[in-house]
Amino acid sequence: MALTEIERSLCNSLRQKYEPIISPIENTKDSFKSRIADFETLLRSTSFSPQGDVTQAVSDLQTQTQAITPGDTLSDMEKLKNFINSCEFLSGANPVATMIGSVVGLYDKIDSYIDNLGLTVPELGLAKLADTLNKLLSGAGIPGGSNISTLFGQADRLIQCVSNLCLESEYQVWVIAATDTLDGLYADFNVVSDPLDPNYGYFNYTSVYTDIGLNVDQIANINIAIDGVTSIKNDALSAVNSTISSIKSLIPGGFF
Repeated sequence: MALTEIERSLCNSLRQKYEPIISPIENTKDSFKSRIADFETLLRSTSFSPQGDVTQAVSDLQTQTQAITPGDTLSDMEKLKNFINSCEFLSGANPVATMIGSVVGLYDKIDSYIDNLGLTVPELGLAKLADTLNKLLSGAGIPGGSNISTLFGQADRLIQCVSNLCLESEYQVWVIAATDTLDGLYADFNVVSDPLDPNYGYFNYTSVYTDIGLNVDQIANINIAIDGVTSIKNDALSAVNSTISSIKSLIPGGFF
C-alpha cells in the first residue's frame, strides 16, 4: 500500500533526523579507535599483579580521592563562601558554576593518583584507559560529555521506525544503507550491538579479553581495577552534585 502524504512527510522527517544523530558518533570514531589500540597494547604488555595488590591499590585510591572530594555540610558551605570571597579571580563568581567547573579538575587529580599507583600496579593504568573509553561513550556525567551510547540507541530505533513504517522502496533502500553504516560503527567502537543485551551500546571488554587470550585471574584483576575506578569517580561526582544541591538550598536565603 502506498504511503499517504502525511506518512511520507514523517518518513522524510525521520531520515533528516538520522544525520545529526550519527554524525557525533562518526566524529568520535578515530579518537575512540586510538584509545582501543592503546588499551589492547597495554593489555598485551602488562605484567599482572597479585590480586591483593590490585585490591589495595583501589583502596588507596579511594582514600586519596576522599581527601579532595567536596562536602555538603554548612561548614563546607562557609569554607566555599570564604574561599570565593578571598579570591579576586573568583570575585562575584556563581558558586554553583564554580562547583560544576571543579568536576574536570577533580577527575584530573584522581587520574594523577591513578598514574602514581599504576607505576607499581599496572592494572590501575588499564583501568584509567578503560575509564577513558567509558567517558567517550557515556560522557561520565561531565557537562558537555559525549553520550555516544545513547546515540547508538537512538539511531537504531530511528532505523527500525523507517523499516517498519515507511514501506516504499526509496525508504527501504535508505534503511539498508543506514543499517550498514550503523553496523560498521558498532564494529569500529567494539560496542555491544544487540539492543536486548543489558550492556547494549557499551564497550565489549569480553571480546577484547578473548582476542588477547587473558586468563580468568588476569580478567579478575582488570575487573577489580575498572570497577574500583568507576565507582570512585562516580562517588566523587555524586559528592559534587550533593555539594551543588546544598549551595542551591542556601541561595534563596542570601547565604551566598
